Amino acid sequence: MRHTDLYCTPDHAAEEHDETKPASDNLTRENVMKQAASLDMTLPMLLPGVNVKTGPDDFYPIEREQLMKFDGKGWALFGKVYGR
Repeated sequence: MRHTDLYCTPDHAAEEHDETKPASDNLTRENVMKQAASLDMTLPMLLPGVNVKTGPDDFYPIEREQLMKFDGKGWALFGKVYGR
């Protein structure tokens, strides 16, 4: 893994995943919260297998992770992706 694999500018993320478009005409608190409670996307700045997902009763957008260890030169992923 290269350090550039983990780098993404906010503009790049917004270009590929503009989840605010459904709320753009109706920016009431109720509608923004409704949109925030229905996310399901993969962002290039996250590790493979880690996604952003919310639901009406689930406001924790990232629930998956993978362990890393320092190998003397840099950080290396190991093991599987944990979570649901």
